[in-house]
Amino acid sequence: MKKKGFTIIELLVVISIIAILSGIVLIDYRSGQQAFALQRTASKLAQDIRRAQEMAMSAGECTFCDLSCSPNGVPSGYMVVFTSNPNYSIFADDGDKVFDSGDCNILGNPIPFEKGIVIDALSSDLTFEPFLSITFTPPDPIVTICHGSASCSVSSGWIRLCIEGSDCLDPSNTKTININTVGRIEID
Repeated sequence: MKKKGFTIIELLVVISIIAILSGIVLIDYRSGQQAFALQRTASKLAQDIRRAQEMAMSAGECTFCDLSCSPNGVPSGYMVVFTSNPNYSIFADDGDKVFDSGDCNILGNPIPFEKGIVIDALSSDLTFEPFLSITFTPPDPIVTICHGSASCSVSSGWIRLCIEGSDCLDPSNTKTININTVGRIEID
């Protein structure tokens, strides 16, 4: 009489198939996590730029810094400052629309990106730069984009974020936040 069951070869084939499929799923899971981290970081960055824009529109009083504010206690503007480091800061502007020692970091510390996300490039409508600042001056707000040392005559700027260690020329590994002097902020 023949007994029903599986042969050792059948069991090994099934286990191999399960192991291969599990490996594929785990590899895709890691790349999916990185893509979600990139999207979250780009969204948070755009949200923080809009936050500075809204602070300028509301013209709130200067209660967080020892800054020479205008007589009514309202800072001259709010700026978001980017360098090549994996962080950025929001400052109250001292009136010159250029990032310098007279500006006050309103949050105290730089805002970090999620782990594994870096700034790949900063640019204005002129060239790639190691520095970019976006200043919103109340009440409308007026947008001033500065690049390099102090050139503030540009009409747009962008920040390209990239998954660290990946090919930053591949669009699937990057997100670009664009801003222009009209105040439009968008993520590509």
